Amino acid sequence: TLTTVAYDHNATGAITIDGTSTLSIDSADDSNLTVTGSAKSLTLEASGGGAQTVTLNSAGTGTNAIDINSTAGGIDIDADGVLALDGGSGINIGVASDVAVDIDAAAFTLDASGTLGITSANTALTVASGTGAMNISNDAANTTVNVGTGGGVKTCTFGSTNSSSATTMQSGTGKVIVNSANTGADAIDINATA
Repeated sequence: TLTTVAYDHNATGAITIDGTSTLSIDSADDSNLTVTGSAKSLTLEASGGGAQTVTLNSAGTGTNAIDINSTAGGIDIDADGVLALDGGSGINIGVASDVAVDIDAAAFTLDASGTLGITSANTALTVASGTGAMNISNDAANTTVNVGTGGGVKTCTFGSTNSSSATTMQSGTGKVIVNSANTGADAIDINATA
């Protein structure tokens, strides 16, 4: 047992602490564990295998109760299993500044119990499905699907000019309504060119 008001230990070589049981280091004030040498690393590891965890806890109440910063490089997080990210009050990604976010996945699912909004501010929003089908509201729920119904000037185009393309407009027992407030002779223009 070592009891002292202050303790300062300096070594010109390595310091090794080994124990066959637990290791506990506690402090009542601000503390740090720092590697100051250039191109030197700090490793925190549980290497025994089995049901091990490396746990980082904070009882802080601020928005940065656990603060991880990389001041000159990136942050790389890898998981051999599922990578789970949960926030009791929400999850914010890239909200400090406008930066690119790239997500690549074998399958990607967005689920929302409330409103799901996707907004592109004054730039194009492109959703492509490659050779697969693109389905919008193809579930069994009763709902309304609006396309281009906002208050601004909209030009809506449906269908492709590819010679093999087909466009189908269908309705069950409801109506198919086509309206135009244009006053020209071709306010509604339907052409079969061939």
